[in-house]
Amino acid sequence: MAIKESTNLDNLPEYTISQISRDIKSTLEKNYGYIRIKGEVSGYKGIHSSGHCYFSLKDKGARIDAVIWKGVARNLKILPEEGLEIIAVGSISAYPNSSRYQIIIEKIQPAGIGSLMVMLEERRKKLAAEGLFLESRKKKCPVVPETIGVITSTSGAAIRDILSRLKDKYPSRVIIWPVIVQGNQCARDVCNAIKGFNSLPSQHDGKFTAPEGHRHDITRPDVIIISRGGGSLEDLWEFNDETLVRTVAESEIPIISAIGHEIDFTLIDYAADIRAPTPTAAAEIAVPSKISLITNINSLHLRILQISKHRMSHVKKVLALINRQLMSPMSICRERQQHLDHISSKVLKELNHNLSENKLIFSSLQKHLRPVLLSNLIIEHKKNLEKSSQRIKYACITFYRKQQYHLQHISDLLRAVSYQSVIQRGFAVIRDEQSNFPISSSHQMFSGQKINIEMIDGPTKAIVCNQDSQPRKPTEKNTISIRNNSPQKGDTNKHLSKSTCNDNKFQQNTLF
Repeated sequence: MAIKESTNLDNLPEYTISQISRDIKSTLEKNYGYIRIKGEVSGYKGIHSSGHCYFSLKDKGARIDAVIWKGVARNLKILPEEGLEIIAVGSISAYPNSSRYQIIIEKIQPAGIGSLMVMLEERRKKLAAEGLFLESRKKKCPVVPETIGVITSTSGAAIRDILSRLKDKYPSRVIIWPVIVQGNQCARDVCNAIKGFNSLPSQHDGKFTAPEGHRHDITRPDVIIISRGGGSLEDLWEFNDETLVRTVAESEIPIISAIGHEIDFTLIDYAADIRAPTPTAAAEIAVPSKISLITNINSLHLRILQISKHRMSHVKKVLALINRQLMSPMSICRERQQHLDHISSKVLKELNHNLSENKLIFSSLQKHLRPVLLSNLIIEHKKNLEKSSQRIKYACITFYRKQQYHLQHISDLLRAVSYQSVIQRGFAVIRDEQSNFPISSSHQMFSGQKINIEMIDGPTKAIVCNQDSQPRKPTEKNTISIRNNSPQKGDTNKHLSKSTCNDNKFQQNTLF
């Protein structure tokens, strides 16, 4: 509508942004109230950390924001899923901070069973392509489980049917893990229960340490039953949850799925190791029949007795047949004794015959043995013995000469390198009289030290005089006086002295 006069603009009422936003919000809520709206879920990313759900609903021509508050989302049977076409019941409102209108949803239902079935089939094909439903990966349930874990609601009829059937068929130890079997918390609770059972230690690993006030004898069950009663597709929808299906497939404990009635199928039925049409049938599958086990045991016992009797009868017949074929011990001994006598006579006869033949041979040889022949044999052996003796004697002399030459060579070599040969060339060896150790340096001598001097004409004794008690460096000059205590030819008190002895100067006839 066009505005013709400027004065009209000046008379318009003035609003703040907050006021106009509140008025629009109030108008929407007053005029629309509760409505039913049909659309496809778009932008759904799961439940927010606050517990609320935020997404959009769209059709071919438009889009509207949607929100589900935490308290409502907790009680919904089916939560929104991306691409799911739903019918939402709620009120139209506005969000003033962004000037956008939205629907606040109070109730959700699928826009016909067909949309749920299409989504269910697409999810089934996806999980089947990953190999989660293969028969090769399914585990076998134990024939006689000691402990059975049941995941179900404690208030439903399913748990009563299971316990009743187990009691009648084969009483077993049952551990119940209570869960919610309907609503958006169902899948999460069942996943936690499966993981909890798998985390328990087996009875072979030891007991589970439970918190204070709880049972202390809880061990891992041998088989798990997931059960709930029948219901509509919406009621059973949480058992088609993708996370729950993967958890069932990854369980180390065999799982029996018993969801709904025989005509009800969920995705965990494909992932479970065994699918039971009803909770009662699950109990039937989980345990054997007590009467059937007793009957089988009795049948096996009778069969063992019959086989044992047949075997004993056969063994008796075989022993009787062998006994008839065996001779008596006395008869066997007499037969062996007769055989021994026969062999003894034969051996004695052969020995006598051999002795007679050897006597004849010796007699014939004796005629050819004469004293002259024996004498010649002795002379010939004597000559051979003399020749051998000469060869041995020559070999011994040769070996002796070689050893004598080798010894002489070693002796000459020792004399050449011995200190006596050095003394013969005019040098002398000085030894300490007490230790008899050679003295090779003036630093090893001290005043008053008694020494022995070995020279070319024999040994003599002496005493060191005028020698410092403390050794000095080789570059310093030392004055040493040696007094000879041994009588010498022509002079019994000959005095030998050494003065100003440097590093390479020595007194005649003295070796330092």
